[in-house]
Amino acid sequence: MENLYRVDSQIYENIDESCSSTYKLYDRPYFFGQYSYNIEEVLHMAGISDLYVWAICIGENRKLRELSMLAYPREDWSGAKKPCKNVDSDFFVLWKYIHHTFGYLIRKEPHKIYQDKTYGCFNTGLESEKYEEIYAFFRRNSNNDRFELQGFYEATNNSLNCIRSKLPDPANYIINPSDFIFDVTKEMDYSLSHILDERQHRLPKIIRTIDERFREDIIVNRMRQAHRRLKRNYKLAVPQYSPRFDEIQLLIPVCITEKTKADCALAVRKIDDVYVAKTILTMDMAYNNARLITRPDPEWLHPLKDESDVDEDDITSPDDLGEKK
Repeated sequence: MENLYRVDSQIYENIDESCSSTYKLYDRPYFFGQYSYNIEEVLHMAGISDLYVWAICIGENRKLRELSMLAYPREDWSGAKKPCKNVDSDFFVLWKYIHHTFGYLIRKEPHKIYQDKTYGCFNTGLESEKYEEIYAFFRRNSNNDRFELQGFYEATNNSLNCIRSKLPDPANYIINPSDFIFDVTKEMDYSLSHILDERQHRLPKIIRTIDERFREDIIVNRMRQAHRRLKRNYKLAVPQYSPRFDEIQLLIPVCITEKTKADCALAVRKIDDVYVAKTILTMDMAYNNARLITRPDPEWLHPLKDESDVDEDDITSPDDLGEKK
């Protein structure tokens, strides 16, 4: 059977233009050739966030703003662009954090998503100034049997009284603690075929001005420098969760344009006692992935918020389907 996960043009042609009225999308089956799918399957194939498949998030921008004010310590959740049509750039990082957190839970720890005939809830992993956990709370709409986001609330908020004894735990990324610490005694494999062939656009623009014959030598040299820095300070390696590979990786600062300022991050994974370079990430991509686990150390990992930066996230919203035609 044809892989329909990213058959975007076909999906866009078959989904109603009024994608913002997500209720209407759930009323009928969709057909691709001889196969029939319900709308949940169609949305998954189009790369729609798992949270949008599970629930309707009306007023999401306002609710994310309230969450940003409730969460402590205060963070800059903004980005250079809007994460989706109906959410402002002020909440670029927060939107990705919430949606990827839910995606991790539904794939890895579904028991931590509470749902019954009336209510739904998951732990955002954030806390308030009073050190209370913050929850995303949903109520089922009797007209279409779908959950709707009510808001983000502290544990003691009266809105959560109806499920007080059932509030779920936050996502747990720490399966193997050794994955979170860079082992300076291990070697590193600097295989660059994947980076140079498929991910060169994530490197600083200055690389593209250099003769192709010398690019690999320059990048390897910078990576070796990064490895030497790690041997002196292993804490420079920042753990990240990669939604695409569904694994914990370590982010290593790579300084290409300036010797003391990181402008991209090398994602590595320890395989058979050797750290293997998995891919290269822009600073914005690295920050978003690292933020899923915890707030990154600002020593080197901070988003550049470059409007021309690539955005290769594999999730989107139903309202953005038509924008990609």
